[in-house]
Amino acid sequence: LQIAEPGLAAAPHQHRLAVGIDLGTTNSLVATMRSGVPTVLGDEAGRLLVPSVVHFAPDGGRLVGDAARAMALQDPANTIASAKRLIGRSPTDIAPGTVPYAVEPMGDSAVGVRTRAGVVSPVEIGAEVLRSLRSRAEAGLGGELVGAVITVPAYFDDAQRQATKDAAQAAGLNVLRLLNEPTAAAVAYGLESASEGCYVVYDLGGGTFDVSILRLARGVFEVIATAGDPVLGGDDFDHVLASWFAHETGGWTAAGQTALLAAARRAKEALTDADAVAMHCDRDDGSTAALRVTREQFE
Repeated sequence: LQIAEPGLAAAPHQHRLAVGIDLGTTNSLVATMRSGVPTVLGDEAGRLLVPSVVHFAPDGGRLVGDAARAMALQDPANTIASAKRLIGRSPTDIAPGTVPYAVEPMGDSAVGVRTRAGVVSPVEIGAEVLRSLRSRAEAGLGGELVGAVITVPAYFDDAQRQATKDAAQAAGLNVLRLLNEPTAAAVAYGLESASEGCYVVYDLGGGTFDVSILRLARGVFEVIATAGDPVLGGDDFDHVLASWFAHETGGWTAAGQTALLAAARRAKEALTDADAVAMHCDRDDGSTAALRVTREQFE
């Protein structure tokens, strides 16, 4: 609410626009408050999720989101997903096989991803996703953003939090605050107005899994403890299902890995509603492999 004497305020009805951003390993979201209600902002087609994927095109351009993910099968080496796993990490932190692309050291304390555009830092990849979210927000809200609140995993250390801020700055976003993801979840469920005490938040995402214990005292949350696995999530479930399928059907080359992962993701999602699905995937030679997988097997 802004109050001003007539003629004394340059812009008495000017709105200050701010958003909340969930920069996720697999998908990202941007939301704002409208009439006291949080509203996720969609694109022109009404899609709310933005896949956290960046594609480096031959012409030097960069695709983000659904357009980038669509290039994963055609050009997997230059289509980078799950870069959040690399933010603020050193070369010794990345275990072999935990990410599906070529990772190279960038100095002594950072890693980058090899693409046709050269070695690209995870901060730069995160900035591309944040830039897309900023554009969506400014188009949907009809003005320039004054800032954003961005959620981060509770286990992120100072280096990882600073890297997130750097990505936002590169995307032209003013970071109002970094908010721990379990705290954001607790607030979303209205726990800030609940009885004081300890709460457990279980967070299983596309690339990370953690359990946090929060203490609520006088409306303020404090993260008491957090533990889990920063490289365990839906991506890893896809890898396990794809490996099982490849072992059972045979005849796969390294080039077919991206197609296998896409088939595994489709099967995993279908098992949400079905007790069994037919998982199928095209081989390099044009033949199709198919296998029945049950929810019990997957679990």
